[in-house]
Amino acid sequence: MSKQFVQRNDIVLQSTASLGASASISGSAPCSGYSKLVGGIITNASSVAGSGLSVRQSFDGGDNWDYVTACQIAACDGDGFLIDVIGDAVEVFYKTDSAASLVRMKFQLRPIS
Repeated sequence: MSKQFVQRNDIVLQSTASLGASASISGSAPCSGYSKLVGGIITNASSVAGSGLSVRQSFDGGDNWDYVTACQIAACDGDGFLIDVIGDAVEVFYKTDSAASLVRMKFQLRPIS
């Protein structure tokens, strides 16, 4: 039987905070050695139209965000994400449209298996 070594799933962004109108939250992490970004979000206020939730990836360690995956999150609607990691750094950015008393999210990196 072979040994299995568990690699820690680094958290890029995790929050249970409330946000004021037009407020934002973000987190970033180096992602070499990871293959996926896995995450979920639920909020009681809509995000900014078009790009309220953005996953940005960099090919130069986070100096520039070269590749962006963006979407809008609807109020009272939960969404889950599984995004391929192609860069060496990743940033998750969320901006709300109106005040939100409930914003729960967690985005973490899944190692290459």
